Order: sequence, then C-alpha cells, then structure tokens
Amino acid sequence: MADTGMGMVGRLAGREFFGHRAVPLAQTRRKRRLLLLIFGIPLFSLGIAGGVSAQAQSLESGLRRVPVGSAKEPGVVQDGDQSRPDDPNERSTGGPAQPRDKLAQSLSRQWFFEPSLLVRETWTDNIALQSSGSKSSDWVTELVPGISIRGKTARLQANLDYSLAGIVSARDSQRNNVQNSLNALGAFEAIDKFFFIEASAYITQQAASAFGVRPTSSISDTASRTETRYFSISPYLTGFFGSRASYELRFNQAVTRTKGNLVQDSDSQSWAGRMASSAEQTQFGWLVELEDARDSVKNGLGTHAAFVRGTGSYNFGPPLRLFARVGRELNDYSSEDRANATYGIGLSWALSERTSLDLENDKRFFGHSYRYAIRHRTPLSSWSLSASQDITTSSIQLSSRPDSSAFGRVFDLLATQIPDPVERSVRARQQLRDAGIPEEQISRTAFLTSRVFVDKRAEASAALLGARNTLAATVLWSRNRPVSSSNGIEDDFSRASSVNGRSLAVDLTHRLSPFSELRTGLSWTRNSSEGGIDILETTQRALTLALVKQLGPKTTGSFGLRTVRFDSSAPGTGDYCENAVYGSVSHTY
Repeated sequence: MADTGMGMVGRLAGREFFGHRAVPLAQTRRKRRLLLLIFGIPLFSLGIAGGVSAQAQSLESGLRRVPVGSAKEPGVVQDGDQSRPDDPNERSTGGPAQPRDKLAQSLSRQWFFEPSLLVRETWTDNIALQSSGSKSSDWVTELVPGISIRGKTARLQANLDYSLAGIVSARDSQRNNVQNSLNALGAFEAIDKFFFIEASAYITQQAASAFGVRPTSSISDTASRTETRYFSISPYLTGFFGSRASYELRFNQAVTRTKGNLVQDSDSQSWAGRMASSAEQTQFGWLVELEDARDSVKNGLGTHAAFVRGTGSYNFGPPLRLFARVGRELNDYSSEDRANATYGIGLSWALSERTSLDLENDKRFFGHSYRYAIRHRTPLSSWSLSASQDITTSSIQLSSRPDSSAFGRVFDLLATQIPDPVERSVRARQQLRDAGIPEEQISRTAFLTSRVFVDKRAEASAALLGARNTLAATVLWSRNRPVSSSNGIEDDFSRASSVNGRSLAVDLTHRLSPFSELRTGLSWTRNSSEGGIDILETTQRALTLALVKQLGPKTTGSFGLRTVRFDSSAPGTGDYCENAVYGSVSHTY
C-alpha cells in the first residue's frame, strides 16, 4: 500500500518523495474500488453489528424509560425527571397508556419529515438574457416539490434538504428543464466511540466561468451554468491513549460531477492521521498531523500532495492560546516534483463569550498561507471581518458553504430567534425561496476549474435585528491564481493569470404586520482578469423586491419584482438587462 499515509511518512523520512506521477482518472478507479472494498466492508460490517446491538438495547431500555419532547405525557418519564415512572395502567384522556405505542411515538419524534411544495409564475422580458436587440419575453411556471429530513438517534444524525424544480416555458418548450438542489449531511457511529462514518452530498447550479452570463434565477437556463454534484464519504477511527493523548485516522473519498462538457469530472482520495495531547493537559499541548491526497481528472493527469506537521501550543488560561508549528510538504502541482519545509505561528483568543479572534500565518511553497478573523455577536447583531489565503480546488469550495452567501447571511441573522442550527437552516432556505433569492447570491465558487489554485480573499459582514427591520450586508474581495498545470483543459485560467472578484450584497426585511413582510435584496458583482491577452471584465447589478404574506399556519404567498443589469467586455458575452415580475405560493405539509 505505497499510496497510504504511512507510505507517505516513509517517503518523507527517506527523501523518496514520489514513486510515480499521478495517472488519469480511468486508470485509478479500479484501484480505488478495491481499496474501498478492502477497507470498507469489514469495518462497515462491524459497525452494522454494533449499531444493531445498540439499537436493540435502546429499544429494550426504552420500554421502561422513553424520552419525549418538551410536553409532559402520562405514562412516560422525561429526561432529567427523577420521579418514579407513572403507573402504566394510569388512564389519560386518550385511554389506557400503551408503553410500546408511546415508544413508537417517541422514536418517531426523533425524525422530522417536512414535505413542501412551491408554485411560482414569472413573467420576464428577457428569458434568454440576450442583448437589447434580441430580447424575448416569456411566461415561466415553476413547480418545486421538496423535502426536509432531520434525524438524531443515539448513533445516527442526518440532515437533508432536497428539491426538484420543474420549469416550463410558455413560448419555448426547448427551455423546459428540471433542476436538482440537494444539501445533505450524515454521521453514523458504527462502533461505540471508535468507528464513525460521515457522508455529505451537494447538488447546486454553478457558473462555469467568471466571465459568462450569470443568471439570478433558475428560469434562465444558460450555457454558462451547469448542474454540479459533489458526494463524499469519510470513515474514520478515533480513540485515546490512556489519559494523555487522542488519535484519529481518516479516509475520505469524494467525487465531483458536472452536466455537459464545461468542466471535467474529478475524483479525490485522501488518508489523514492526527495525534494530539489530551484536553486535560491545559497548559502545554501538542499535535502531530499527516495527510496524503490524490486528485484525478477525467481527461487529464491528476495531482498528488502530502504533508507531515507538528504543532506545539501554550494556553494562557482558557481565553488565549498561542501555537507554533513546523513541517514538510510535497506536491507535483508544477512540472517538477518539489518538497518544502513549512513553519508558522498563530493565536486563538476568546475575548469574551461573544467575541473571538483567530490569527495564523504559515510559510508555504506558494508564499504565505494565512487566516485572520474576528467575530462579535450580540443578542441583536452579528459582525465578522476576515482575510485568508490558501490553496484550494473547486471541489473543496463546493463542499463548504460560505458565510458570504445569501444563505449564510440569513442563517446567521436567525441565530437569536432560532438557536437550533438544523431548524434555522430549514427556515433560512424557506425565506430565500419565498423571496425568490438564490442561496448562492454571492458564491465562494465564482467559476469552476479542474486545477489547484490559490484563493486569496477578504470579507466583512454584518447582520442587525430590530423590532421591525432586519439588515444583513456582506462585502467580498478575492483573487485566484493557478498553481497546477492545465493538462490541456480550457478554463478561466487559460485566458488569465489571475481572476479577481468584488461583491456587495445587502438584504433588508421590514415587518409590515405580524403576518406580512417586505424584503429587499441588492447585489453588485464585478469579475476581472489579469495577465491575459484580452481584458476580461463583467459587472452585474441586481435588485429584488418582494412582499411576503403568511396565508395560513403552513402556507406563504409572495409577490415580487426583479431587475438585473449585466455589462461585459469578455469575448462572446454581451450586455443585457432583465426585468421580471413573479408570484408564488408555498406550503409545508
């Protein structure tokens, strides 16, 4: 197993950095399937056996003591209630208590299924997002069934939000299409406190190029946008060496797939291990990490990177921790294999329960990798300021939702009203759907590429909650430059040595009554290039205004206006403007 993390450590120790170059995706799939079978089947079988045993014990004990929701029910003892169990023969308004029935009810309350349906009718004066001389209007109907699933048991946690949008054009049937949207996370404790499995899945509509047309709604299906799917599974082992140290060994397999030929499909595989001092050692701490990762591209050569790193820290009481680290990394991103020493320092400081400061800076092969962030929260506001630089890929960015997205701003804004993050996530998506605002109004992924690149960015955000007004704003600046070769694959880096972006987004909600709100969204985005033959620049301005009214306990209606202006100097992309009016009704079951 020369490609495992232990093999990487041997190569670092013996200075034999690479046994071979990364190979095309088609030549690595059989090996990865074999690794998954060898690693996954025995451990997963043990996990299933442990899970079944634990579930049986849980069911048996649940017959005697079953936790339920916040409401006190006869015949059942709640968590934290030290009084004796109620008499199972005691009668309530519903008749004789039935322990097994109550157990089933309690178990069902650990899982929440919330189907929904949204119907939206939109009139737009520019369905194809063309220049003024080629504009054509259209009526578009959207039928969007969806489901939200939330579950939490002793061994399993799962959160899933999925919707399927059917889009029908009144004048051009060739524009009829179906779009998927998925956000799913799951974690399973297969063997008690030892073997875990995490999984995630995302399906989003992404812009393939920073210099192409960027639709602000789902009805304008343009050639520059593609449905992108990301799936990952990560089994890992964790435990303790007595009371002095903890360890973790993790394997991760991820795949990224896109419709069409705009971006190449890719697979990634990594092994990672870490060993850290116990939390009981409060003053001095240490951490040793290693990782070996390979990325493969469908029609090109992949990449290989590995590192080993050690960190020492000193805690000045709970609020302040200083740390320094040193290590060695290797990669084949350029035409030559290279290995470099790395070192860095940082601090983590909790100034108060609501204010935190994080600073870290490392010397890397591409320059400096850093992350500076300060966050402050009050009961009615949230503030953050951050700057960062690191290498990344489109797949990594797809797997992490940025705070600067429309979803991130609304999610953060609802923190005071809805402390539960899962319930808050559902409510944030519902609000965006009702107002007709895309979740990725400002996206961390400005474009898709199969290369590894340096992502440098700075962003500031604020959210204010008032008696009748709610305000959320984000400012973002970014610069991306490649560090790996193109392998003959065309992307934005084929036309520019760096891609720069600037964005501003403001969302304002005004409560007209207990059952109605006026929501306004304003966004401005500019992407530009450096170092290319052509000067590429696009600017987009969008304004949405929506009246949202609660029609019933589970039914919401909305009426909205949207106007978009897009200017471009990129070849093959023209200027356009769009005005649209829409009305929608959504219902949760």
